[in-house]
Amino acid sequence: MPAIARHTVLVRSGCLLIACAVTALSQAALPPRLEFDVAAIREVPHSKGKFKIQEPELSLAGSRFSLAGSLRTLIETAWNLRQSQISGPAWLDANAFRIDAQATPGATDEQLRLMCQYLLRDRFGLTFHLERRQQPAYLLVRGKAGPTLTASTATGASIIKSKPGRIASASASMPGLADALSRQLGRPVLDETELSGEFRIVLNWTPIGQDAPSAKVRKAQKSQKDFPSLFTAIQEQLGLRLESQRAVVDTLIVDHINRTPTDN
Repeated sequence: MPAIARHTVLVRSGCLLIACAVTALSQAALPPRLEFDVAAIREVPHSKGKFKIQEPELSLAGSRFSLAGSLRTLIETAWNLRQSQISGPAWLDANAFRIDAQATPGATDEQLRLMCQYLLRDRFGLTFHLERRQQPAYLLVRGKAGPTLTASTATGASIIKSKPGRIASASASMPGLADALSRQLGRPVLDETELSGEFRIVLNWTPIGQDAPSAKVRKAQKSQKDFPSLFTAIQEQLGLRLESQRAVVDTLIVDHINRTPTDN
């Protein structure tokens, strides 16, 4: 089952229609089965309603693979979606689980996601269908004074490090930046900058709401500056803007999923 592809954006009647460039998620047409060599899923102790991962990532060290999060987070990561694109029971966020597995060294992210998809289907009995739903989104566009980006001179794979209050990369494309912003904002962010190539990105802002650090953490970070909001920071530091829009996006609707996995 492929992840949702990059999208072409069409503007119709004041809202955005996101048209998939390739076949979207489908239960009917599955790709060749790809599995982990060995896989164990365990509930994270004392995680009920308390476990939160800000930036779930695929992690492969040699042949060892690991991924942890709520069921919603596992689905989000396996299908490369945003939480706003997953509709299911509220208890998807209740407990956390950890996947520890063995995969072929050098497996790509796409292959690892496919392995996770089949694992969730097999072990949690996950079934779903796809709908297109209208929801809030953002456009990433050039600022009025133009971008203030520095072209990257880095070699090797593009890696974007993202956490509440900071996005940084020695070499990031604009679609990659939009993807990182989407994870921080919890809604789709679509690249409309028309900027090609890779850039050095350092973006710092002050998180608000549930992502804001506690007073104790702020006190410990004595060297940290007081940064503006994300929307102001992206204009001041990168010369870009985020514009709010309505978009029709692919949404994964959970039809059935078990609360606990079958035995390892």
